[in-house]
Amino acid sequence: MNILIIEDDELTAEFIKRVLAKEHHFVQVSHDGIEGFKRAQAHSYDVLILDISLPGKDGMTICRELRRLLVSTPILMLSSYADEQTKISCLDAGA
Repeated sequence: MNILIIEDDELTAEFIKRVLAKEHHFVQVSHDGIEGFKRAQAHSYDVLILDISLPGKDGMTICRELRRLLVSTPILMLSSYADEQTKISCLDAGA
């Protein structure tokens, strides 16, 4: 699988990348919302792993904009927020 991780915390991103690479997935990482959004538009991925809180452009905005551009790649949202409203907002955005 070809996976893009958009996560500003380098330790978290590296951990996820290492685990996925061990399972023979090809993983790219962006630590900035703007760069990650550009990559998600420009390349074809099998899945995006997207943090909500990002510098440059937040994950909710990225998700909504990708869906408006008809990018149908599955998106998994990462968040330290566990409240129900955040989960609903992620799903409404297209995750």
